[in-house]
Amino acid sequence: SLSLFIVGDVSKEKAFELAQKQFSKLKAQKNYTIPKAAPAAFKTPKVVAVGKDVQECHVQLAWAAPRITDSLIPAFDVMCTSVGQGESSRIYQHLVKNKKIALDAQMGLVATARGGLAIHGLTMAPEQLEGTLQEALSFLEKTASEGIENSELERVKSSLEAEIIGGKETVEGYARRLGYYFIQFGDPEYERKYLDSVLAVTKEQATSALVDLLKTQPMISMIHPKNHTV
Repeated sequence: SLSLFIVGDVSKEKAFELAQKQFSKLKAQKNYTIPKAAPAAFKTPKVVAVGKDVQECHVQLAWAAPRITDSLIPAFDVMCTSVGQGESSRIYQHLVKNKKIALDAQMGLVATARGGLAIHGLTMAPEQLEGTLQEALSFLEKTASEGIENSELERVKSSLEAEIIGGKETVEGYARRLGYYFIQFGDPEYERKYLDSVLAVTKEQATSALVDLLKTQPMISMIHPKNHTV
């Protein structure tokens, strides 16, 4: 199905007429059914490694997370973002600035109606691959044990509010956001509801999301230099 959102100082009637004229040229296509597969939770780590013509190792650790409509998603979103978004995050500060074993370290959440993934991305020199992976996992366990701080949550919440405001500064951005929330939640105005649910997340809920995440094993995918043995 196709959804069209138009934002701006335009006539609804003229916009509808133009859209109808343009889309009437589209030919009917065969219906396809998308497999109802969701990210799986592993009891043992799964590893996929590919050698390429690169200088560094690029690694992603991915854990199965709830689908985007799950009530736990706000806590998972806040957890991933507070722990691993940007150079001020504790993951970046620990692995890149303090330990100096990674060139980059980030963590984020990707979620759809079918399922989600919490992804920890790392870049490091080949000789630092094993040590960085061990330290990254150990540091996540330590974070889950010690708990996420209120200051980290407030940084994320302020950033999200600013992002939402910024996304509405142009008609293109506003239309894009309306379309996203309509496709994912069936409500183009769901953004406000989601923001409220994110702002309500406590440090205990965010920490609990990380604890639950680490009860399963990640899928590890990596690209490494061709001459480096993994």
